Amino acid sequence: MVVMAAAGQIAAAVLSMLAASDPEVAVRLDRDTIEVNQPFLIIVEARGSNVGEPQIPDVPGLIIEQSPRRREDRLNMINLDMTQIKVRAYAATPTRTGAIQLPAIPVLIDKQEVKSAPLTFTVAEGAPLQRPPGPPDKPAPPSRPADSGEPAGERRGLTLDEAVFLVAEVDKKEVFQGEPVQLNLSLWAFSGVGLGEQPLAATYPSTTGFYALPQVPEDIGPEVQVRDGWEYVVSRQRQVLYPTTTGTLTIGPWEWTGVARVFTGFMYERKRVARSTAPIEITVRPLPERPKGFSGAVGTFHVKAELTENRVIQGTPTKLMIRITGRGNPNAIGAPELPAMDDVYVAPPEKATQSLPLRGQGPETFERTFTYAITPIAAGTLVIPPVEFCYFEPAAAAYKVERVGPFTVEVLETPEAQSNRVVGIEARPGPGSVDVLGLDILGPVPAPSELRRRQTLPLAVGITTALPPLAYAILALYVARKRRFAADTGLARSSRARTKALKRLRAARHAAEPADELFHVLAGFVADKFDVPEAGLTSADARRLLEEHEVMPETTDNLTKVLRKCERARYAGDPLTEHEVDALFHGAAAGMSQLDAARKGGAKS
Repeated sequence: MVVMAAAGQIAAAVLSMLAASDPEVAVRLDRDTIEVNQPFLIIVEARGSNVGEPQIPDVPGLIIEQSPRRREDRLNMINLDMTQIKVRAYAATPTRTGAIQLPAIPVLIDKQEVKSAPLTFTVAEGAPLQRPPGPPDKPAPPSRPADSGEPAGERRGLTLDEAVFLVAEVDKKEVFQGEPVQLNLSLWAFSGVGLGEQPLAATYPSTTGFYALPQVPEDIGPEVQVRDGWEYVVSRQRQVLYPTTTGTLTIGPWEWTGVARVFTGFMYERKRVARSTAPIEITVRPLPERPKGFSGAVGTFHVKAELTENRVIQGTPTKLMIRITGRGNPNAIGAPELPAMDDVYVAPPEKATQSLPLRGQGPETFERTFTYAITPIAAGTLVIPPVEFCYFEPAAAAYKVERVGPFTVEVLETPEAQSNRVVGIEARPGPGSVDVLGLDILGPVPAPSELRRRQTLPLAVGITTALPPLAYAILALYVARKRRFAADTGLARSSRARTKALKRLRAARHAAEPADELFHVLAGFVADKFDVPEAGLTSADARRLLEEHEVMPETTDNLTKVLRKCERARYAGDPLTEHEVDALFHGAAAGMSQLDAARKGGAKS
């Protein structure tokens, strides 16, 4: 009996060791006073025999780090009861003042979800910052602005919101479609506040609906400026945006989070600061009716041109370089079209772009160069007619045309043209005589075999008889078609559109930016089909063209969807997966085939 009692006591002790206290989750804050934009800790303590990790919810008005700043795991045993305790501390930063409720935080304990009680706390305004003691050789900022009217020594200190803040502004809020808008971003930090070299997080403004160039930091780096009598270190950067659609477009907020080292009057403290700017609305007006020579350039431009050689040998190319300089989207500047010239071959132009930044004077200046290789076929004097460049100038709200040329090239006859005979023996042909151009010495001829008459097949006779008229008919059709295309450039563009687009499509698939190249290919195909300028064509323009020419809705929707998806990838930085790229290319090829077949057949697609 004694043995059995002892065994029972041992079993009860083991069971009590394995049994834990009741599961529990408690939440507290690491301080009593919570100030706006100043981080604090949310401490979660969970107890049980098998404790999981807390699930931190999203709380309006709070920025909470999901990864705990502090971890503590321990085991407690009281009266043979073993309890697992997990303590997690999460950094949180309030972004507004007033009451904030922290909802119940769930933790999985002993395979059951256990929640803490909700916690409500109040966020107060931040305490003013004090100017830290600086080195004697660095003068302190003035205690008041010269024109503030405040008596010296009575000016209040800076709050943390005033010590570190962001500014986002644009050079204009009402523009034409395609007109450059410069977005200026600046981070202001009071000189008595130390910021780390890299922020904890930074989100640049969203620019949906704009063609956005990369952000560019100011060339001079951070600068010192005085604002309201306080000395600040200012870091600036800029970005040029080109609106691609009309209506009201929104530049999103700029968000920045970092750690500031501030002096509170007694000691330095590290404080987490989160800042953001208000969204900016831009009103975009449509361009007036576009003239025929307009290629999509919007801005202020100047055109210059020069010939590399004004005296060449027949069959040798000279190069005409056209330089377009100004403020505007360089990718919207189409190649100027050279007038038609007889006995001249003009190769497609080589294109180059370089930026010429002018700090503090609005968007950067670009130089776009088009180099044409012009090869004269006939000797004599070649006159290259004037070349026109049409663009829209927003300041004048009107289209303008600049002209360069004409240019004159002296074409010398090639030496080969002066000697076109190959003489093997001396020949002195006279009137009615035969000019002998060559004579070889023949070798000995062996005994000839029996001569037999070759049979001529009737089919061969028929083919030989019909071949010259057939060849003449084909040549006549070719010449007529060439003359028709020369007289009707719109018909020529439409007929060659699909062949040209498929060739460009194969090259675009392997480009560094396939979505950007695909957009240009498909936009160029639509422009060629309807004989309109390719440059500056948007998905909205393409849809309007398709609907005006009564293309079936299914074909219109398919082509427009591909163009819009490419636009989002180009302008909004929306990356595409390889599967999406393949689908877009297949969709573009199918849409081009449908539209091409319908236009050739004269039916609606």
